[in-house]
Amino acid sequence: MKKLAYFLLSAAIAAACVIPAQAADVTALKGTPEIDGVIDEIYTQSGSLKTDSSLFVWATGDDAKAASDATAQTYFLYDDDYFYFATEVKDGTLVDTGIINNWQADAVEHWINFDGVKASKISCDAFNTSIYGSDYTDFDKCIAATTQGDGSYVVEIAIPIGSFATGDVVPVSIQVNDFFAADAASGVAWGSQKTDNNLTLSADEVSYPEPEVAEDPAADADEPTEAAQTSDMGIAAAVLAMSAAAVVIFKKKH
Repeated sequence: MKKLAYFLLSAAIAAACVIPAQAADVTALKGTPEIDGVIDEIYTQSGSLKTDSSLFVWATGDDAKAASDATAQTYFLYDDDYFYFATEVKDGTLVDTGIINNWQADAVEHWINFDGVKASKISCDAFNTSIYGSDYTDFDKCIAATTQGDGSYVVEIAIPIGSFATGDVVPVSIQVNDFFAADAASGVAWGSQKTDNNLTLSADEVSYPEPEVAEDPAADADEPTEAAQTSDMGIAAAVLAMSAAAVVIFKKKH
C-alpha cells in the first residue's frame, strides 16, 4: 500500500509540474501595429509566449520529432477591432509545401476559444498562401503578412476580436507545424490546441515611437548654395579691386 501511495503521489506531482509548461498567463497591451510581417517595436512592449519541443502535439514519427529544430516566440496586441499575433519562428528546414489537407505546411496555428465551448483554429503558413483553419467563419476578415529569413520566418495576423473587450481574459494557444519536404510526408507540431493560456486584455496602451521628421532636401541644398555664391562674389570683388589698384600703382610708377 505504501508503494502504491508513493507511486500515486509521485504521479500527481509529475502531472502538476507539467501544467505550468503548457499554461501561462500573458498580458496583451492595447496597440495597433502595421500588418507587414515585421515585428514592430510596440509588440516587444507587450506579452509573449514561447513554443518549443517541450510542448508536443503530434508527429509523423520519432524521426520527425528528432529532426525538428523549430522554436517560436509569439507576441500579442489588441485594439477595439482585432487581436494581433506576431510569431517569429526559427526553423532550419523552412519549406514551401503549399497547404495540404488544411494543416500540412510550415505554419503557425492560432487557437482561440471565442464562445467558451470550442476552440477555433486560424492558421497562416510561412509563405502566406492563405488563411485557413477550422470551427471559424470569419477567415475573410483576417489580415496576414509573412516574411522569410535565413532559417526563420515571421507570421503576423490580425483576427477580429469578436465580443472580447478590455479587461477580458481570452483562452488562447499557439501551435507551430514543421515539415521537411515539399510533399509534407514527414512533420511535427509543437505547442498546444487546448487554448490553455490566459491572455488578459490590459487597459494599458503601448508607447508609439516618435515619428521621424523628414528634412527638406531642397531647403538644405539652397542654403549652402546661396552662401557659397555670396562668398564667391565677395572674393571676386576683392580680387578685382586689388587688380585695379595694382594697375593704378603701375601707371604712376611709369
